[in-house]
Amino acid sequence: MRKLLYRYILLILTLVTVAPATADFKTVLTHLPKGGMLKAKFTQKRYLSGIPQPIKSTGNIVLWNGKGLLWNTVEPFANTILLTAQGIFQVEDGQKTSLTANQSNHNQKVLLDLISHILNGSFEDIEQFKVEPLAVSTPSQWKVRLLPPQNIKSFISSIIVEGGNYITGITINRPNADKDEITLTQHTLINSQDVNKVINAPMRRLFNE
Repeated sequence: MRKLLYRYILLILTLVTVAPATADFKTVLTHLPKGGMLKAKFTQKRYLSGIPQPIKSTGNIVLWNGKGLLWNTVEPFANTILLTAQGIFQVEDGQKTSLTANQSNHNQKVLLDLISHILNGSFEDIEQFKVEPLAVSTPSQWKVRLLPPQNIKSFISSIIVEGGNYITGITINRPNADKDEITLTQHTLINSQDVNKVINAPMRRLFNE
């Protein structure tokens, strides 16, 4: 009986030892300094009900802290969306056009604003969302689930965010079982004092005007 009990305790300890853990994202995640800029490449896979294969798009993002987020899709079709404090815009040939204030564009603005805070490391600014840590197999990595407030549940059921020093993955789950999987790579962090050295005048105008 004692031998059986010993084996049982040993098994429990083994399971506890190998159970995956998650790093504290609040201490691991790089916070973008005020006025700083983050550039990254993205691959997005959109899974839609009734379509067997995901719709894939690639491009790059530019997040300028305090200014806005530029989401530039390169393939399969060129499309650039800019979110600033002034609103959400379509950018074409260096000119921006304000998007019509309909429900679809409103949802897109909410989502891009949310992604901006996530990429910025500003989880405290999305305090309406419930943050649940999830287990991962690598101690230096982390993963969290964001559960939205009632007014957003109509188009977002949950968001899974994962990474290390930088965000590497964002999965947006929809109430109808559709989802977007966004993978981020080639992160480049630019300090505020160097931003004007690495972006051109047309880019500055897009964010500032």
